[in-house]
Amino acid sequence: MSERLPYCPKCGTPFPSPAVVKCNKCNLDFNFIVQQQTIVNFSHGIHRISNIVDFYPFAIHIIYGIILAQSYAFVGEIFLPAEEISRSDQLTNALGLVMIYVIIISGWVGYTKSIIDKPHKYDHYGSTRFIVELIITLLVFYLLELVSVKNFMTHYGEAFYVIIPIMFAFYLVWDILKYKEYSSSDASKDKILTRRLLRTLWAFIAILIMSLFYYLFSGTLTNEIKFDLNSLYIVFSVVTILITVTYRYVKWRDKERKFQFKV
Repeated sequence: MSERLPYCPKCGTPFPSPAVVKCNKCNLDFNFIVQQQTIVNFSHGIHRISNIVDFYPFAIHIIYGIILAQSYAFVGEIFLPAEEISRSDQLTNALGLVMIYVIIISGWVGYTKSIIDKPHKYDHYGSTRFIVELIITLLVFYLLELVSVKNFMTHYGEAFYVIIPIMFAFYLVWDILKYKEYSSSDASKDKILTRRLLRTLWAFIAILIMSLFYYLFSGTLTNEIKFDLNSLYIVFSVVTILITVTYRYVKWRDKERKFQFKV
């Protein structure tokens, strides 16, 4: 947010204190001026976008920010009132939200690291990567809906046998597109891209195996529940967190990059 001037920008009257929100002389609303300046600063960020490939990461970062902001409503829904958090279903719901935060934050950081190192090129591979990124963010939005109190006990299982496997499939597609986009005659560079692609493939296989076990234990195929649903949610939420964290760790271990994103 912009710093306030020490005087009214309209009539020049000095501010008696930082707490004053209106000019005593002309009644100008200082908060309105600050809001206008914030919008102007945001517009300047947009004007720095010189071509369509600069817009791609800008749009994805905005969407991730919106997703994170929307998730705060679920924090209040799940954790309030505080005295009910000790209930088993409420604790399971909280764990589900933690799982989604792991997916959102690690995905956002991983995306930023990758896009700094290998930005979109101005070709069909770069544009297709952007489309895949949009699909992934839509899947994250859907995951958030599954963790809401109204949907949790009846639909949260979809995360394990539908949404998360599809999401990791698109992670794999994204890495394949990046490989195609940046493959070259340099064998050493191609080796790094191939290794990172294979790690995404192994993570996808691990998620598929997890999905299969959820099918078997939840009775989804036979419509016969074999285990307590609450316990299944806990186990598979933890497994998903472990797979996601391990996947991000082994990918980031290859090459640490400075985290910097300028709009």
